[in-house]
Amino acid sequence: MDDTSEVKTLLDDTYRKVMTTISKKTLSVGDLAGVASTTILLVQRVKTLNGSQKKQMVVDIVTMVVDKTELISENDKPMAKIYIETLLPSAIDELVNAYKDRKNFKIPSCLSCRK
Repeated sequence: MDDTSEVKTLLDDTYRKVMTTISKKTLSVGDLAGVASTTILLVQRVKTLNGSQKKQMVVDIVTMVVDKTELISENDKPMAKIYIETLLPSAIDELVNAYKDRKNFKIPSCLSCRK
């Protein structure tokens, strides 16, 4: 997908959906991993974007949560931006791989009967 207006619409729509999932009145920098995880689940459903576009959308949405809301305190925003710039891209890769592995994970029959 190359149409920037379509991507912007998808970004805005997904941002609104993510915001409806946040129940806390404030977030810590550590909570951004959960926001990213929720965002990944929503963005994975978008069939018109490739993997790198989806990853960028997740980064953009988490950035919007930090920049456009007061969920992160002003004192925590510099640390949140460092998290987004340095750790989030690789965290996205790890979360996507974990979701893929979870889908393919089969419980061995010897363990499936244990409670």
